[in-house]
Amino acid sequence: VGCGNSKMAEQMYLSYYKDIHNIDISESVITMMEDIRIKNGYECMKYSVMDATNMNFENDKFDLCISGIVDGNI
Repeated sequence: VGCGNSKMAEQMYLSYYKDIHNIDISESVITMMEDIRIKNGYECMKYSVMDATNMNFENDKFDLCISGIVDGNI
């Protein structure tokens, strides 16, 4: 489970959703996606290197979480 190099977050950002936080265990993927985020000016989107089985977010941080499995089926 991770954002990988998916365009789903970008599509959501361009559609309406701005406060998006993406995680992936791969530092190289996060670096690549962060470069794309900066290049495109997606200021409210975040990328973090994090293991989905050991996340360090406070309780009730998010209204919705979407797995990459959903993205692969769109």
